[in-house]
Amino acid sequence: MGLVNVTLPENGTFKLLPGCLIESTDEDEVIDLDSPGLFVVDSKDREEFENWYHEIGNETSYVIPVITQRLNEIEERIGGKVAFNWEEDLR
Repeated sequence: MGLVNVTLPENGTFKLLPGCLIESTDEDEVIDLDSPGLFVVDSKDREEFENWYHEIGNETSYVIPVITQRLNEIEERIGGKVAFNWEEDLR
């Protein structure tokens, strides 16, 4: 799993929209996707999310649709939201 950190201008609720994934040469903001989807989580919950993702991934052979059906488990654990988008929906 690759990670990219994005600093947002302020606290709030955000969403990813079509067109937000663009080709870039700026190495600070580039991620090579090794999965057809993106999970978005607050950076304070990153480690907990990664642990959960690999626990569930090992159980489910990393089948993304099955993992996304279980997002409520990690949301309850971290007390926050986790977003998921298919890569093709963001290009």
